[in-house]
Amino acid sequence: MNHSKRAIWLAVNSENGDRLVHITQEHTRLARELIIDRYRLSDEEVEIYKARI
Repeated sequence: MNHSKRAIWLAVNSENGDRLVHITQEHTRLARELIIDRYRLSDEEVEIYKARI
């Protein structure tokens, strides 16, 4: 577990840290929407969400 925390810290504090944070936030948003809206979405829409995640 300590190696993972260190790897995350190094990645976020690198020159690409802002981009990595943005990607993580987008991934989390899409996953949350998929969980909440799954039963309202068509099979095709679910597959689109999965592909984007």
